[in-house]
Amino acid sequence: MAIDIQLISDYAGLVVGLVVLLLATSVLPGKIRWYVLTAGLAIIGYEFYVRMRNRKALAAADKARKELLARFEALEKHRKELAETVVKLNQKAAELSEKNARLELEKQTLAQQGGDIAVKKAELDNKSTALLDEAGAVVNEINNSENLLQTLLAAKQAHESLAGAGTADVREGGQ
Repeated sequence: MAIDIQLISDYAGLVVGLVVLLLATSVLPGKIRWYVLTAGLAIIGYEFYVRMRNRKALAAADKARKELLARFEALEKHRKELAETVVKLNQKAAELSEKNARLELEKQTLAQQGGDIAVKKAELDNKSTALLDEAGAVVNEINNSENLLQTLLAAKQAHESLAGAGTADVREGGQ
């Protein structure tokens, strides 16, 4: 059984006060001795009660302090974990920002290439339209040439038929 030093220091003054009170009342004359002893015992009893109550309150406060300290340590651990998480998230955000910048640059490059492709397509469309117009003109020229050729063939046939009829008339008249 260990002697509690704190308990001895808390109540040693009361024990000394009780001893002094008993010594003082032993030298006092008759009736007054009982008044002083009663008053002294009341004061010592009140001090004992106050110290007991304070000791219980101190024990409860100490228990609450330990609980708060444990809670503080848990919160501090959680804070450190959150700080590490924030650092990791900041790194990830930086990586994502960098990736976003690369993708934005790639998007701009593709948009420029798409614009270049659109310009090339427009140029090719213009060339295609020009070639179609030229092909249409050639087709019209071919049609005109065929029509002219057919007209010439018809004229040749008409000429040959006229020439053949004139030779036949000459042959009939020469007989």
